[in-house]
Amino acid sequence: MGKEYSMIHIPVFSFYSKRLYRDVSVNWKGTGFLYLFLILAVCLIPITINMQSGINKYIEEEAPKIVNQIPKMTFSKGILSVDEPQPYTITDPGTGVPLIIIDTTGKTKNLDNTKALGLFMKDRGLFKENSLETKMYVYSEIKKDFVLTRNKIDKWMIFVQKKLMWILGPIMLISLFVFKIIQLLIYAGLGMIFVNTLDKKLTYMTVLRLSTVAITPFIILGMFFDLASFAIPFRGLIFLVGTLYYLYFGINACQDSEETTVKNLM
Repeated sequence: MGKEYSMIHIPVFSFYSKRLYRDVSVNWKGTGFLYLFLILAVCLIPITINMQSGINKYIEEEAPKIVNQIPKMTFSKGILSVDEPQPYTITDPGTGVPLIIIDTTGKTKNLDNTKALGLFMKDRGLFKENSLETKMYVYSEIKKDFVLTRNKIDKWMIFVQKKLMWILGPIMLISLFVFKIIQLLIYAGLGMIFVNTLDKKLTYMTVLRLSTVAITPFIILGMFFDLASFAIPFRGLIFLVGTLYYLYFGINACQDSEETTVKNLM
């Protein structure tokens, strides 16, 4: 007997259909990773578009207020020079809080007692990683001399507006795909415990395939939560428990043998 359901049915029927899970266990072949890749790609499209929209809005409305404060900065042979009175401070246009301090005179030596996130000194820069850690970067590590100007920054922002989605999207997709595969391999291992508990005769490959179906509701829910910027406490744990529940649900719906034909279930 051929497949009763195709990949396009999974995003809907994975939420409730025992018949789908049984069909996947009996009539489908392989790991289900192709389906996983496709569902991730589809769900990442609106997320990436939403991210690009937010970045574009920031570049158009907020970034110029900061960029217009940046002086011409020349990095030559590991030394920074700036043609402005110093210390020179770039501030948050909304709050007036310091963001970056530029001081090649040596008067400002660290970021202590300031809310600024970065300090450009004559031969090095300091940048806060977090409230406890500050990293130092030495300009001599820069291989080529260059001049940072507002015009160059404007060109970079135009590039980000036009190209970021096409660069960031595939990187996110590949990274998430690899991460989900690792998750599914673990879920399938746990699923074999369910197989033994329920006294089913299913192989690891079948349980792995069922895991790709079981994780689908939470890939879709995650997409909607991200688009709505809706934060859930312990989201990862909730999605983990939910996926295992659906995997148990799917395994319990299966026949005792993979060779058994799909028959009346719902």
